[in-house]
This record gives sequence, structure tokens and C-alpha cells, in this order.
Amino acid sequence: MTTHETDLDRDQAGFLLPEEITRPCFARSNHSISHDVHRTDILSGLEGQEDGDPLMSTMVATEPEVMPKAEVTPEELLVMPDGGHYELIDGELRERNVSVYSSRVAVKVSKILDNYCDQTGAGIVLESELGYRCFPWKPRRVRRVDVAFIRADRLSEQLLSAGFCSIAPDLAVEVVSPNDLIEELDEKVAEYLRAGVKLIWVFRPGIRAVQVFRADGSSSWLWATGELSGEDVIPGFRCRVEEFFPMLGQPEEQSPKATGADAAMS
Repeated sequence: MTTHETDLDRDQAGFLLPEEITRPCFARSNHSISHDVHRTDILSGLEGQEDGDPLMSTMVATEPEVMPKAEVTPEELLVMPDGGHYELIDGELRERNVSVYSSRVAVKVSKILDNYCDQTGAGIVLESELGYRCFPWKPRRVRRVDVAFIRADRLSEQLLSAGFCSIAPDLAVEVVSPNDLIEELDEKVAEYLRAGVKLIWVFRPGIRAVQVFRADGSSSWLWATGELSGEDVIPGFRCRVEEFFPMLGQPEEQSPKATGADAAMS
């Protein structure tokens, strides 16, 4: 026996025991977890035990307190450095699903529409970084459209300087990615129509097709050899569906041109 051991208490079974031990206990304050050290006298758990009985501890583990997740506001989303990657649904961030090819298709749609608008002055084309806060029944909801078109006669200086777009676009374009859920896509389409979007194009790269939804409740499918029309939303715009589905890794000789009376005159 060393001199050091004689300075420590022993129980009758011969085990060396420190006077006390410490253990961490987690307590949440605001949105962070802080460590609060509780000291427990382990010797108190030995009272009433007979010689030779196994040691028993009366310590009880303390679980971290689980706090409800704080809701994100549209104002907070607007200033997030990576906020453009998220939609805001009922106070929760929802990351947008994208793939390389779906992004390429979205760029192609935007480019063809933008060329037509430059030629005709029909309106402006907006890409996915812009958030839309145009749902009166869900004032804190923010959606992001892969590509959108707004008519020129609806534009204002106030609209162009706002952080989120407060009006529904005339045309909303969604490009389906492999990880998209059909129920979430259906929810989006229904919300767009309810908000006042007049025309919706849903591009499906996997089958090289476009599903068209209209404000009157009708819908239709167009396949690769079909022709997509701007109908009365973008008058005169027409383009073959296959032009929106580029082949990756192959150079394009030139951007395909949308056809139409106004475009033909340019």
C-alpha cells in the first residue's frame, strides 16, 4: 500500500473511492446547449448496504432538453448568404432539388425565352434565384421558380427593386429533377395557379416532354416533336420542344430561335 492510497477512503469491500465524482448535465439556454456540472455524492448511495453487496450508484442520467426548432422568417431568408438555394414552407427551409441536366434545361429555357423577349419587348425573364412571396393565404411562404416570365405592362420600379417578387409571374417554368417528389410538384402547381399564374410549363427531361397547365384548369402534354406555344400569355412565341433538351457535351452551332410574327420581323 502506498502513502497516496492511505489518503483515500475505502469501503468495506476494499474498493478505492474518491469522495465525489462529477458528471456533465446538459441544459439548453436559448438556441445553444450549455454544460452545467452537477456534483453527486456517490457515498450516499451506499447507505444501508451490507458487507459484500455489489456497489450501487443512485446517479440518474440527465437527458438534454430538446427545444422546438425555431421558425425562419422571410426576412431572415432574404439575408442568408445561401438563401437562394431554399424555399420557405411553413417557417421551414426546403432545399430545392436540382441536377446537372435539369439545370442545363432551365438555362436553355431561360435563354430561348429571353432572346424572344429581347426581340419583341414582351416582358422579362427571371431565373431561380428570385423568391416569390405572392401567396396571400400563406403570407410567409416563399417559392422559387426555375424560370419565370412577367409581362412588360406589369413591371414597376417598386417591383424591380424589391427583395422578393410580390406578384405572381404570368408564366412559371419548372424542370423536374430525379429527386423531386410528385406530391411536392403537384403542390407547387396548385399554388401557382391559385396565386394567379396563367400558364405553367413543367419540363420532364427523363421523357423529353412538357406538361402544360393553364389558369382555366386544362392541361396537356407535348412531346419532343411537338411545338410549345406561349398562347395568350406570350403572344407569338412558338418553339419545338426538342430545342429545350440539349445534348450534353456537344457544342451548339447557334441558339435556336423562337418563331412568331414579331420574332420573324426582327
